[in-house]
Amino acid sequence: ITWVGAIVNVALTVFKLYAGVVSKSAAMISDAVHSASDLFSDFVTLVAIRSARKPADEDHPYGHGRFETVGAMIVGAMLVTAAWGLAGNAIASLKAPPSVSEASTGRKLAMLAADVSIVSKAALFRATHAVGRAVNSAALKANAYHHRSDAMSSIVALVGIAASAIPGLWCADALAGAAGACMLGQVGLRISMEAIAELTDTVDEVDLKAIQDKVLTIEGIREVASCRGRLVGGSLVVDVDVHANKKDLSASAGRQLAEKA
Repeated sequence: ITWVGAIVNVALTVFKLYAGVVSKSAAMISDAVHSASDLFSDFVTLVAIRSARKPADEDHPYGHGRFETVGAMIVGAMLVTAAWGLAGNAIASLKAPPSVSEASTGRKLAMLAADVSIVSKAALFRATHAVGRAVNSAALKANAYHHRSDAMSSIVALVGIAASAIPGLWCADALAGAAGACMLGQVGLRISMEAIAELTDTVDEVDLKAIQDKVLTIEGIREVASCRGRLVGGSLVVDVDVHANKKDLSASAGRQLAEKA
């Protein structure tokens, strides 16, 4: 699905950039940059997933799942950076708007590009998110939300481009570009914060409490001495220390009790 998204992003980037340049539309240029960042996101996702599939080794006893998390964080940081640049472009358009003749040239082409982007990105979001949930991939789910943010950006661009044709609303296009930049930045921040939380071993205490309660239901276990968890590639890995009811357990009996836990 990521390869399909990459092909679509190449086509959309070229088409929207051309339409944005012809129509002098800040909103469409912003949307084109958004699609270009999607393309880079696809590349990061592919590399992260390939690295995460490597089996555990001496240097990575918990596996390589966090390469996906690193990939998600890179995608988030890239979105925030792109949003900053697009916001600057929108502000520049407000300060120096194109002439009426420049703005009207290619407006229909820009609107067509936005329509194509909305339909294709909505489909990519649904497909990528479904695959990401099925395989529990943080990188794929981050990429899916990137597709959705691009579709939302295209909707804002379409509204802005159409509204700019109304006399007195010449600034609608630039404002749409700024709105698209804000949306992109918000998605990037959310993805980055989720990735940082996983990389810093932030775990929901409710999940750990549920695991402790489950362990205590095992016959032969008196108490849970400690329960530590970490997220690795979307999966919760837990280390549990328990105290047995009997103090004179044999080594084999203790091992069997530990395996049950």
